[in-house]
Amino acid sequence: MIGLCAFGYRFNNFYSNSAHPFINQMVEVLVESGRRATRTSIENKLRVFAEAHRQDNVKKMHDLCDQIIADRIAHPQPDAKDLLNPMLEAVDKETGEKMTKESVRYNMVTFLVAGHETTSGTLGFLFYHLLRNPDKYLRAQQEVDEVLGDGPLELKHIPKLEYIKFAIYEALRFLGPIAINGKHALKPTKVAVSLPRGYYS
Repeated sequence: MIGLCAFGYRFNNFYSNSAHPFINQMVEVLVESGRRATRTSIENKLRVFAEAHRQDNVKKMHDLCDQIIADRIAHPQPDAKDLLNPMLEAVDKETGEKMTKESVRYNMVTFLVAGHETTSGTLGFLFYHLLRNPDKYLRAQQEVDEVLGDGPLELKHIPKLEYIKFAIYEALRFLGPIAINGKHALKPTKVAVSLPRGYYS
């Protein structure tokens, strides 16, 4: 969804039995990056092959984004209502400069990597809670029917979907996609300061 709406690129994951290579590369990069954060610096330096594989995956992700950029430049789509056009064409009012292709690429990776899990997670939690509360689901469905009728969703409809907006807010409040790991002391503990039992950070 992000690839199509933001950059006019189809990953076609719904039409294949296996994920697009970008997805596998992204997952491997995220997993190894997470592991690096929990290791000592010397251990990270010794894991030469793991880091080489991570960098190779990063390069392949960048290569795909560069390919999408090159294709849009070679075949302009002035009527495309995505983010790629303004990223390539918009000019800074103060400097008169456009974004570099490298900057566009990094922003594309940020949208794809940072957005995929939070967006899908939020929608998943939203529908989970709506389906557990059929009356709320029917109220959301009723609002869509009233606002859209039989037509497709358009930008002008978004401000009118008040109930759905607050349903999304509630899903984020109750069970958002970004987990917070809280730690508490099981017994009186002295670190730099003395922590009482049950201290929560």
